[in-house]
Amino acid sequence: MGGGITGMCAAISLARAGADIDLVEADPAWKALGAGLSLNGATLRALGRLGVLPQVVAQGAWCGW
Repeated sequence: MGGGITGMCAAISLARAGADIDLVEADPAWKALGAGLSLNGATLRALGRLGVLPQVVAQGAWCGW
C-alpha cells in the first residue's frame, strides 16, 4: 500500500512543523502505470492549503469529458 497524495501532504505538513522526513518510493522500478490521477475537491483544497496547488496544476493535464 502506498501513501499517495495523503502521504505526500502529510510529509509536507510534518516537515513544515519541524519533523525530519524521508519520503521513500518502495518500487525500485518506479514507472508510470498507464493510469491517470483524478483529484477531487477535498484533495484540491488540501493541496491549496499546503501552497502547492499551483505547481500541481502546472504539471497536470486536463482530460475533461
